[in-house]
Amino acid sequence: MSGVTHATRVYVVDDHPVVRQGLHTVLSAEDDIVVAGHAGSGDIALCELAAMAVEVVVVDHQLASGISGHRLLESLCTPPYSLRCVVLTAAVWPSDVRALLETGVAGVLSKSSDIAHIVAAVRNVACGQNYFDHHALQALAQRTEDRVPQQSLDARDRMILGYLASGLSNREIALAMQFSPGAVKKYVSIVLRKLGVSHRTSAIAVAAARGLLHDDEQPHPAASKRGQLATQLVASWD
Repeated sequence: MSGVTHATRVYVVDDHPVVRQGLHTVLSAEDDIVVAGHAGSGDIALCELAAMAVEVVVVDHQLASGISGHRLLESLCTPPYSLRCVVLTAAVWPSDVRALLETGVAGVLSKSSDIAHIVAAVRNVACGQNYFDHHALQALAQRTEDRVPQQSLDARDRMILGYLASGLSNREIALAMQFSPGAVKKYVSIVLRKLGVSHRTSAIAVAAARGLLHDDEQPHPAASKRGQLATQLVASWD
């Protein structure tokens, strides 16, 4: 690993030994990624991760033993763990994707995705960004179009959305827009309501699925410090 100053520490959770070992082998082959551990059940993962420092957890959504993949993600994405999670799922149903995003996961990919996309997801999520492959975005777009009437976003909404996609906090958005933190909190709530979601990650994914994020809408130099917009983090459509 010469020349690499920092390697992303990853933990893999999958109840299929062949898949688990395959992910371990592929991810470990990257110079900037280290697989710090792996488990075949959510129960084991929770125990080990409580005493292990990792940056990204790759989780199989359909765990067959122990706690469910969904319950595991709810625990990992919230205190005391508060880890960045990438989910691999065999069946990308609209309701499943929406539920996954509400847990706070940072990435969702179909198990049919190319391995290069999984590697890219780990790298981007480790940097504080989000990664959704086209299967997840299609499912989410279908879900929101079926259940939530489209509401137009005005210029302020789009600016707020651009900041959210760039990873800025409410405080940082307030400084950039010269608004009070209270006002920004209100405006963020309006954007979430218009998109029919209740979570920032869901808002970014829905916006990307609807084509609402564009490179030229990155609203402020501060946003560039946090990385690219969500549209640039979505896996290719090949």
